[in-house]
Amino acid sequence: MQIGSMGPFQSRMSGTQARSAPEKLLYSDIDDTFTTKELNAENHERMRQCMAEAPELAFGLSTARRMEDVKKLADRLKGFPLCFLGASNGAELYINEKNLPADEWLMSLTKDDQDPTYRAEVAGKLPGWEPVTAVPAALQQWGFEEVPGKPGGREFRNGDAVVLIFPGNSAFSLKGGEAGLGVKISQALQSSYAKLGIATEDEVNKTKSGYEIHQVLPREVNKASLLEHLVARIPSLTTVITAGDGPADKQLLPDQVAGRPNLRIVAGDGLELKERLGGQEQVAWVASGDLAPALNRYLNS
Repeated sequence: MQIGSMGPFQSRMSGTQARSAPEKLLYSDIDDTFTTKELNAENHERMRQCMAEAPELAFGLSTARRMEDVKKLADRLKGFPLCFLGASNGAELYINEKNLPADEWLMSLTKDDQDPTYRAEVAGKLPGWEPVTAVPAALQQWGFEEVPGKPGGREFRNGDAVVLIFPGNSAFSLKGGEAGLGVKISQALQSSYAKLGIATEDEVNKTKSGYEIHQVLPREVNKASLLEHLVARIPSLTTVITAGDGPADKQLLPDQVAGRPNLRIVAGDGLELKERLGGQEQVAWVASGDLAPALNRYLNS
């Protein structure tokens, strides 16, 4: 079933030549997958070249970041044929309808530019979803107080326990505190959503710096559900290529998406994903920020 406008999926532009409707879709996470904290320009150039030589490919990013935070990476996307952006763990979709240069398009975006069809779909599934107030409320139940004057993510403390939250995202990072504290905070957050009729699950990831990251995600709206929506509105697709690095990248889990084979790329250590994907076919393991080797192989298979 085709949904709404096809926009940039009808053709991509390379110079003055229009490309045909895409046969393959690259759907990639951003942080530690498409790029890393310290930019590796050589890796990015290989990816740009790989995509430039693939007229059959449509490329988009899907991230836990808010749209406003993705703008900070606009310079890194110069020269990439970016068709769409999924933000806030699959809750928002922006489509590059006019095939603008990626950096120019990203910097022009506002909340009003969300795809209306997908926005209505999400609103129907998540009535009352409000992480901006829900996460601080869950922290307050466990005695946390906000630290004033902190830029970026908001910081909360309770004794030696430190929690960072990210505005607009139902996620938090915890360091210190009693054993099991992160689970207790997550349960309080999940309980608040359950009262609204929203079923959630907690994806947990531990960082090398000692933080325990909890992403409390709606079961009905996430990166995988956004991918399914996109595949439904690009009927020309024969193959899906997904890339990610952690358990919140649910697009990596199925071996097919709407009947199309899902060729997976796992970036970095992928420790949490090895238990789920280890030994499966159609899974390539690459270094963080270096998708080109696996992407090139998938595009030429």
